[in-house]
Amino acid sequence: MENRGIDKIWDLITTYDSQMSASGWKNKNREKQTIYWIHHIIREELGSKKYNLLLSLGKLKILEKELKKGKTIYQLLSSL
Repeated sequence: MENRGIDKIWDLITTYDSQMSASGWKNKNREKQTIYWIHHIIREELGSKKYNLLLSLGKLKILEKELKKGKTIYQLLSSL
């Protein structure tokens, strides 16, 4: 390796990142990932029975709203 072309690659990366941020895609995708992970963690840590109970009571939707307001997954899990 001769470390050539790294500047061009870095420019492509930063341009892509800027475009994704400007379009809102990056934030929307991060939101989807966070919602996926809270469901996954609850299922894994608390079990399917507790997960299904929270789902049927509508509590997972409440947790999703709290995530969108800026709370972390672990703040929400400690409240369960």
